[in-house]
Amino acid sequence: MKKFDDTRRCVDIVLYANDLYADITNRLTLTADSMEAQAVNADLHTVKDVIDDGNKEIIDNLVARHVFDCVNLLYPYSKTPIERCKHNRESKNEAEAYIIHLTFERPRSETSIQLLQRLIHDYIVYKCYAEWLAITVPQAGTYTMWEGKAESVREQIVTALVLPYDARQLQIRPHWY
Repeated sequence: MKKFDDTRRCVDIVLYANDLYADITNRLTLTADSMEAQAVNADLHTVKDVIDDGNKEIIDNLVARHVFDCVNLLYPYSKTPIERCKHNRESKNEAEAYIIHLTFERPRSETSIQLLQRLIHDYIVYKCYAEWLAITVPQAGTYTMWEGKAESVREQIVTALVLPYDARQLQIRPHWY
């Protein structure tokens, strides 16, 4: 999943599209089943059919957009472009895996990199999940909870990036717009 160089400063985080689709699909199926049990008046088959033929392109675009959002979030460490996506052999438009190359100033531990990869994965899944719920069942309002969870994970990503630094070495720079 991850490749390190000898100094543990350069890391490749690989996000497999099938893993992301599986997590999104499983969550949406569980959500549709629970809404069915609660007798919610909604067309719940659209909630479950996230990777069907017509919907696959929509979820591909959502996943790609949120991967690039994560690359922007990781900017100080991911200054290299994300042009290294592995594409599916049958379809050049569909990515098989997204590879995010990170370069750190200091060595990182294996556990901090695993945590970062898991947080990035969860952020993408939560954002796609929330957007799909907002599209298919906006009247339920459950998507707002998942948007909040995605923002919480986003904050955890930022925290995980600065954890190995001493307070004296952090330079806080205000954003000037």
